[in-house]
Amino acid sequence: MPNFLEITVNFFSGIFSTIQFLALLISGILTVGIVFIALSLRSIRKENLLLDEKFLLTEDLTSEISFRAWQKIEKKLMTNDEAQLKLALIEADDILDETLKISGHRGQTVAEKLDQVTPGEISNLEDLLRAHRLRNQIVHEPDLKIASEEIKRALSAYKKFLTERGLIE
Repeated sequence: MPNFLEITVNFFSGIFSTIQFLALLISGILTVGIVFIALSLRSIRKENLLLDEKFLLTEDLTSEISFRAWQKIEKKLMTNDEAQLKLALIEADDILDETLKISGHRGQTVAEKLDQVTPGEISNLEDLLRAHRLRNQIVHEPDLKIASEEIKRALSAYKKFLTERGLIE
């Protein structure tokens, strides 16, 4: 007849074997999980690098497009023709719209995008808002007479914004 000690050792050795098996199984599952997470993070990191690269390319492209567009605006500015000045103002507002969009400001209109701007983000926000309102007046009332100095002042607000962003010199 087996004694108490043998029964206890046999009982615990069976439990110990079960615990070892479960520990091995859990370790295997955790290892597979870690490998899966590592591969997922690698994939996410690659996607982020591609997005960063795309953003940098977009930023460079925006800078080049803004520079060329601003050169056309300055040519219109030199004419002192009211129609050309109005067109220059509308084009400057389009550049602002694109720049805000690329910067992550969402909205259907420039005004909606400007509403999302944080206080320190744009130094001449009030001037840009005035310039945008003038642009809206021009678009909605094409026959409206506006002093060339007022249009030039509005254009200088756009120029300051684009210069501070490093999009023009």
